[in-house]
Amino acid sequence: MFALVGAGGTERTDYPHHHPRFDIDERVLLVGLRFFLGMVLDRRGR
Repeated sequence: MFALVGAGGTERTDYPHHHPRFDIDERVLLVGLRFFLGMVLDRRGR
């Protein structure tokens, strides 16, 4: 499975993920985790 979870910032912080000035909004990590966990539990029939 492949999913894109948006983590764009403001113009001041919006750099590609390999750029040295990249600064992720860490709140999106929880969104991605919940999405992935939901998919796993769904496939297990819960």
